[in-house]
Amino acid sequence: MHYRKNISLDETIVICPIDPYVEDEYFNLFIEIKRLVDNNENKIALIGAIPTYPSQKYGYILPENGKVREFHEKPDEETAERLIEKGAIWNCGVFAIKIGYLLNHARQYIEINSYEDVINKYEILPKKSIDYEIVEIETSIGYMIYSGVWKDIGTWNTLTEVMNDNIIGNNIILDSCGNTHIINMLEIPVISLGIENAVIIASPDGILVSTKPESAYMKPHVDKLS
Repeated sequence: MHYRKNISLDETIVICPIDPYVEDEYFNLFIEIKRLVDNNENKIALIGAIPTYPSQKYGYILPENGKVREFHEKPDEETAERLIEKGAIWNCGVFAIKIGYLLNHARQYIEINSYEDVINKYEILPKKSIDYEIVEIETSIGYMIYSGVWKDIGTWNTLTEVMNDNIIGNNIILDSCGNTHIINMLEIPVISLGIENAVIIASPDGILVSTKPESAYMKPHVDKLS
């Protein structure tokens, strides 16, 4: 953005994941966290959601005096309960940050003087999420609390929680199936009998048959496939 559109290094941008299920209030907070960085009181600003249960699937932010004090990534249920008792909130993965801050951090690894430098040298950068590489080591972090509905539907399990129907596509699911969802992107039919608490996904890239809890752990297995 800085090199191609001549946007100031002092401009604050908001980076967000693409897979939350939320209400409009969530997007209104983007403006608020941007202001927390624009005024130079914080290097980074985040959005946190009020937890509804001690989830092991989400990261937690522990706030203190208007700042983020600690991060806890996907704790076990007992730890999550203790964090919530201390006032921790779910980390929504949304953060505001200045362009210059990002580029200066990247320059620790590569020399950047143009957009082409970013493209040609991108693969040299550490293969870490921006959370681990930048956010969780910064000490000047503000936050805003989102109190509406928030679900990370980045797994098949959580996606089925917001589906209106149990089946999408050419499927037959019998009454002997309980809490089972089928998404079929193929022309051939999928028939499900007697399967409980499962997701069945049929696509040109492959077929997944999994219990709902286990579907959240499929990534390392998919990574092994060509």
